[in-house]
Amino acid sequence: MGTAYQSYAVIVKKDKYFGAQGVYSQQDLKLIQWIRKQGLEKEKIASDQKINYLLMYLGGKTDVLDGFLYLTGVEKQLKNNFLITYRDMEKNGYYLTHYGLNLPRNWSEKLNQEKRVNLIYVNNQDKIYIKTK
Repeated sequence: MGTAYQSYAVIVKKDKYFGAQGVYSQQDLKLIQWIRKQGLEKEKIASDQKINYLLMYLGGKTDVLDGFLYLTGVEKQLKNNFLITYRDMEKNGYYLTHYGLNLPRNWSEKLNQEKRVNLIYVNNQDKIYIKTK
C-alpha cells in the first residue's frame, strides 16, 4: 500500500517527496538534449537532486549544495558556471535530498533580475543560467 501511495503522491499530486525522479517531463528531456548538443554534459552544474539524477544518464552530475546556497541567498556567487532551475521548484522546493526544501519567497523573480547570472536556455519547464564573469 505504501508504494502505491508514494507513486500517487509523486506522479499525480506532484508532492515534494522522494526527489521527484518519477516526474520527468518532455521539457526535461529537451533540456538534456540541449545540454548534450552544447557539449555541457561533463560540466558540473548547480541544481538539485531531480536534475542530478537526470544528468547522470549523460555521465554528468550536479553540485546540489551550490545551487541551494545560491538560491537561498546564503552564498552571493555560484561556484559552478551553470545553474538549472525548473518551474516545479516554486511549489515543491529544492531537492537537496529526497524532500523538497522551500526556497525564499520570490526567488525566481529575484534570479531573473540577478546580474551575476544570465539566462541562456528556457523552455516551458526548465531554465539554465550561466555565471557572469
